[in-house]
Amino acid sequence: MEIKKGIPVSTGIAIAKALVLDSEHFRIKERFLARDEVEAECRRYDAAIEKVEGEVRRLKIQVDESLSPDVGRIIETHLSLLRDPHLDKEIRGKIRNDLYTAERAVSVTMRRYIKAFKSMKDDFFSHRFEDLYDLEKRLLRALLGEGREDLTNLSEEVIIIARELTPSETADLDRAKVKGLATETGGHTSHTAIMARSMRIPSVVGLVSIVDDVTGGDTVLIDGDDGTLIVNPDAATLRRYEEKIRRRNHLESELAEVRELASVTADGAKIQIHANIEFPSDVEGVIENRADGIGLFRTEFLFLSGRADPSEEVHFEAYQTAIRKLHGRPLTVRTLDFGADKEFGAQAAVAEANPFLGCRSIRYSFERLDLFVPQLRAVLRASAFGAVRILFPMISSLDEIRRAKFLLDESKASLERDGVSFDRDIEVGAMIEIPSAVAIADFLAQEVDFFSVGTNDLIQYTLAVDRINERVARLYQPTHPAVLRFLRTIVEAGRKRDIPVSVCGEMPVDDLLAFLLIGMDITDFSITPTAIPAFKRVIRAVNVADARKVTRRVFSLPTSDAVLEYLRKKAREACPSLFS
Repeated sequence: MEIKKGIPVSTGIAIAKALVLDSEHFRIKERFLARDEVEAECRRYDAAIEKVEGEVRRLKIQVDESLSPDVGRIIETHLSLLRDPHLDKEIRGKIRNDLYTAERAVSVTMRRYIKAFKSMKDDFFSHRFEDLYDLEKRLLRALLGEGREDLTNLSEEVIIIARELTPSETADLDRAKVKGLATETGGHTSHTAIMARSMRIPSVVGLVSIVDDVTGGDTVLIDGDDGTLIVNPDAATLRRYEEKIRRRNHLESELAEVRELASVTADGAKIQIHANIEFPSDVEGVIENRADGIGLFRTEFLFLSGRADPSEEVHFEAYQTAIRKLHGRPLTVRTLDFGADKEFGAQAAVAEANPFLGCRSIRYSFERLDLFVPQLRAVLRASAFGAVRILFPMISSLDEIRRAKFLLDESKASLERDGVSFDRDIEVGAMIEIPSAVAIADFLAQEVDFFSVGTNDLIQYTLAVDRINERVARLYQPTHPAVLRFLRTIVEAGRKRDIPVSVCGEMPVDDLLAFLLIGMDITDFSITPTAIPAFKRVIRAVNVADARKVTRRVFSLPTSDAVLEYLRKKAREACPSLFS
């Protein structure tokens, strides 16, 4: 039995035989064309483009119908790349000028772009190489006539083990037979992870050397809740996890009942539960899980359609669609939260020594007003159709929030000149996710209508820990006293100015931390829609007075371990039915 730890990206537990997909190796001959072969080779390349374009269009229709058009945008990215004039020009240049064969021109060009993408440290863009890799393999297949094992019609239930899975390969999976995914590469924001969550396939990524360590036919256990993969589990481990699956199924039945109940504590305090979404189609899950609204609409995924600059209309359509589906519930739109180390289309990659401390989020928006202003106008236009709020990410100073508000005011003025309706009193919020924002939270509270605490980044920046770096992952501690004190500072600043403070990171998903946060008098949360029933179960079991007593004592403890130990003990005493 061998246990491996990776990054959980799609929840659930699965046990099945391993199907190992090793890297696909294409044999590309290093020969040069004769001059009179160039035109024929270009026609061969054209034929490959047409073949792949047909494959991708058919796959997009399939994804649109079986998942949603929003997820289909990920596949649509490949169509845009396929016809990207700059990529096409470079490949044709290698055929015409360097006399490369079509397959060599494709491979050399695509590998250069893939290498550039892989070297980027920004979490969002570093995984975009998957699209290029997928496209490269499709083109080489078309040119060389080589394929790989068909994953659309499997004969038995399996867990896929691979170095990487491209989005179209994930979309092609036989979902009746594929019970789990485990890859060496990827992250929580990779296209494949997004699609795995949409398809509800338990998935773990970042598993070092997994392809070399697993043999096809091995029994594999994958735990998408905590990122564990066990190869050939022993009888005792199998029994333990089979019992865990039974308990999970039983809990899901209980949670289906809890979902319908009010989100109030045992002593009657109302807790607002909002949801985080990535696509308008995610609103169905918001309604299904009885969320109070959307506390965080991540708009980065509008850029996955393959267009370098989604138009104002593309933004507006997405927001209006979400509002329509919400039936009166509020929608909070977070503006662009990209890093600046990669742009699509004709834009060249801009390398930064430390992208996490570089030109990202609101800083990037200020540099790219051609992207930012159309988004502001679209959010404002959407506000005429329902309760909409706008949220600015990674605010670090008063100058930034004031500049963002100034640009918002300019957008309002331009819409007024155009005779377009919008909510002139639209609420404006700031994400508090870096230490400088915490330190001036009292000043920021005078500038905005609400705070949204991004706990994932707040923990990361406070502790200087990359949460997906396995070498330091143990140092990523939500209960670190510094993190908890920062949270208290934010809550107090909001209370003094009488503005709401919402927590929108992963902390509330942990029952113990939810207990702690309620004890800090946080009454507004925004989490993944599927996590809402479990969170509501905690809320209904907690007595706020008990939670406050525990929290007061927590702030006197010096270490994360001490906080956790005390929390476990006191939470068990306060809510034995939940924490026993």
